[in-house]
Amino acid sequence: MGSTTDAGVSWPELRARRTIVVVDVVESVRLMQAHEAEFIARWRRFVDEMRTRVLPQYGGRLVKSLGDGMLLEFAETPPALAAALEAQRVIARCSEGFSDGEQLCLRIGAHLADVLVDELDVYGSGVNLAARIMALAQPSQIVISAEARDALVPSLDGEVHDLGECYVKHLTTPVRCFSIEEPQHHPPILPLLSNDAFIGPAIAVMPLDHGGGDLIAGLGEALAGEVASVLSRSRRIRVISQLSTRAVASRGMLCDEIGKRLGARYVLSGTLAAVSGTATVVTELSDVVSGNVLWSEVLQPALAALFDPDSGHVGAIVAGIMDAIDHAEVEKARMLPLPTLQSYTLMIAGVTMMHRTAGADFARARLILEHLLERSGRHPLPRAWLAKWHVLNVQQGWSADPASDARAALDHTARAMEADPACHLAHTIEGFVRANVLRDFDRAGACYTRALDLNPNDALAWLLSGMLHAFRDEGQAAVQACEHAQGLSPLDPLRYFFDALSASAALTAGQYERAVLLARRSLQLNRSHLSTHRALTAALALAGRTDEARTCAAELLARDPGFTVSQFLDRTPGRAFGISTRIAHALRDAGIPA
Repeated sequence: MGSTTDAGVSWPELRARRTIVVVDVVESVRLMQAHEAEFIARWRRFVDEMRTRVLPQYGGRLVKSLGDGMLLEFAETPPALAAALEAQRVIARCSEGFSDGEQLCLRIGAHLADVLVDELDVYGSGVNLAARIMALAQPSQIVISAEARDALVPSLDGEVHDLGECYVKHLTTPVRCFSIEEPQHHPPILPLLSNDAFIGPAIAVMPLDHGGGDLIAGLGEALAGEVASVLSRSRRIRVISQLSTRAVASRGMLCDEIGKRLGARYVLSGTLAAVSGTATVVTELSDVVSGNVLWSEVLQPALAALFDPDSGHVGAIVAGIMDAIDHAEVEKARMLPLPTLQSYTLMIAGVTMMHRTAGADFARARLILEHLLERSGRHPLPRAWLAKWHVLNVQQGWSADPASDARAALDHTARAMEADPACHLAHTIEGFVRANVLRDFDRAGACYTRALDLNPNDALAWLLSGMLHAFRDEGQAAVQACEHAQGLSPLDPLRYFFDALSASAALTAGQYERAVLLARRSLQLNRSHLSTHRALTAALALAGRTDEARTCAAELLARDPGFTVSQFLDRTPGRAFGISTRIAHALRDAGIPA
């Protein structure tokens, strides 16, 4: 199929998912009128560097240049945003030596969408939305959609700031937008209070490289996940979350950089290829510090038997890793069959949208997870995440019947554990229900203990057990557990949630400045999470920063107009402990109504 001009010429066209970037010069009309020749010369210099260096470097295409703007397209979002940041640096160099009023400044917008592409142009509503998002940007600012943001890793690809729901021209519903700034080259890492909770080196199991194709790409990632899952059953090593390893996998980093980013001593990497029904799996274990390859293995199983628990392929890789690190034997476990790649994608989308905590996305997440549940039958993961959805529904204050949500959540976790008694996520979420909704702390603690018995490297179980300590006013234990969770998944896509709960733990421990830092870092990524606003307001008040506390209280009331101190005391799971009284006094001092 192709597009045809009036003259009858036809070009090939492609429907594809692309990141669309729109670039515009601020006040170009004024600058052109004042210094036309100079403006044109600088703009042409900028376009030439973009066309000859920047776009080839980041895999982008110059669709059109309009004299004071550009339309660009990229196959992937991270390089698109890297090119946008580089464009801001290039335009700054083109303005060196000019006064403030003569500077060329860009506003840039980006959106990830399905568009129609041919050799002359890109077409579709996604292109129009990218232009509308660009109009929201301030001079020298980059603004992106939620779809583009979900394809990035905060701090790795750039510093992400949530702008909230924004209204754009010709659209009746608001669009969730984020601004992007230069990534910090050395983001602050909060030190662990103690290493007593877990002793052992950390390993990052990277998705296996492949020769191309969605099927092989998915199998390479799935095989790495299987290996990581079995490794995580050992208490002798610490396994970095697959969510974090996936985040750096496409960045082309060397082992030493991966180790620095993820805090890992060892990195497992490799390749996966398939020819005529036979897979070739090459794996190697590297020591990040020395740079040496400690162990390597080549397997050539039938592709259909790659995930057969009786075949021993995953076990052979795991045994080689453990022998290379500490010469210890490991227990091999049967794993439930993985869902299809399409189902896996749906699950990631449902979990991501659930944690945006924006009303429309949150509701959509439930529909996605319920649809996935219908397709996946007895697989436990969709049920476990649906259980968490019901808890978040209560916590955000959206539930019309919290008791009903609690029953639904417990029903989902029970069915998940019926399908797989070893599903540590189901045990973790059951603990979440019992602690945060039912306030049954003893049974919640038993659930977290069971989850960590099944998987000592379950970052979410560590995080939520930290909050259980916080509810009980056990501040140091709360901080210790939350920091351990952060260490297990340092680049987690749900980092705002990890930071939010860690802020509450610090607040309980009396570490008010630390709580402020963590809460603000969380809100930078997601300003819709109301409990983080409450924690920040209380921490500022308790730190004696009264004016800032009152400002935060005003924003909290603007987002939740009916919120009161008595409502907080009624809702908080830890209301029987002293921490709730201290927070209530702090909220009242900040100006929250009684």
